[in-house]
Amino acid sequence: MRQTPQSLQYAGRLWILLIGIVILASVLLGLSTGSADAAPLSQEGPGNEVCLGCHSNQDLSKTFPNGEALSLYIDESKFIQAVHWQEEVACVDCHQAMAEFPHPEFAVQTVRDAKFKLYTVCKECHLERYTSVLDSVHQTALAGGEENAAICTDCHNPHTQTRITNKETGEIYWVRIW
Repeated sequence: MRQTPQSLQYAGRLWILLIGIVILASVLLGLSTGSADAAPLSQEGPGNEVCLGCHSNQDLSKTFPNGEALSLYIDESKFIQAVHWQEEVACVDCHQAMAEFPHPEFAVQTVRDAKFKLYTVCKECHLERYTSVLDSVHQTALAGGEENAAICTDCHNPHTQTRITNKETGEIYWVRIW
């Protein structure tokens, strides 16, 4: 069978369409991989080892205008056992503003102000857990003006927190504490 210019043109369009579909499928497949609960991994900024270069110094701290000091020390031996390290979450995934060095000013007045400013980052990866406590006694106390009511990071230190849920089922591991 002899091919006419029109049939060659038609075949060329089919190849272009086919290539376009393959590229689109590849892009969509790439976007859909990964767990819905997985934390976003940093594609930019320093790696955890760079951050630990300074933050493994036990004397590193920030002093606030009221005289309170907040330790900025991260115990690397505990951090590498923590779930965030195990899941390859980068420091700058949570501390995005600190990806630059020197770090920008962290404008808070007290240690508690710093904790309030930072704990809302938890909802970026743990939205279901974060919103599940919005009707809790803790949130009720916060809404009522009790500044010392518990927030996520009062009980769950993201730098030392080990896995508390089964990775396959999502069920909480129950641990007897008495």
